[in-house]
Amino acid sequence: MWWTATGGECVGAPALAVDGAGRVDLAAIGRDGALHVARQKPEEGLALAAWTRV
Repeated sequence: MWWTATGGECVGAPALAVDGAGRVDLAAIGRDGALHVARQKPEEGLALAAWTRV
């Protein structure tokens, strides 16, 4: 297993959950104070898409 940098910093601990479609979602509060979410890509393995500010 290996990890890849996400390109962003968060304040506090991020939260990990599984959504209604069975995808992994990672949510964190960014240094800008906004909520940022990264969702599992529709491919083999546990690759996450880029962060989206919500």
